[in-house]
Amino acid sequence: MPRTKPQDIHSETPAEAGQPKARTTVEKKPSGLICEAITLLAYDELPYMFELEEGELLEFTLRSDIPVDVLLCNASDYDRWVDSGYDPEIAFSVHLEAEDVRAYTLRFTAHLPGEYAVLLMNWTECPADLAIEIPDWLETALR
Repeated sequence: MPRTKPQDIHSETPAEAGQPKARTTVEKKPSGLICEAITLLAYDELPYMFELEEGELLEFTLRSDIPVDVLLCNASDYDRWVDSGYDPEIAFSVHLEAEDVRAYTLRFTAHLPGEYAVLLMNWTECPADLAIEIPDWLETALR
């Protein structure tokens, strides 16, 4: 069964005799949030993986008690970096990046379908307590 993205849901209204059917787009909002509290250890990173279709929107909000870095890249680039032993010479494409943030909302629309990684990185000597919020587009479909 193909996956339906909220922005692709359409409704059709009955047309009067002799007139073509009118097509309207239904704007769908997420019905809830996936929320979690985590601790990101000192000098550590944590990936969140997302499978996105072309044109699909990803929203990811974080709040932290100390500044952290957040970036969005292709999951294959992240895997290559991990497989290299975190070699600083390994270059990869970063779609979005924010450094030293305590609160940040990442909004990204995928230009190509694929798996993407949101990396949370703590390059300080102290653990970071984070609150993460991700809109739950599937909640109503799972009821």
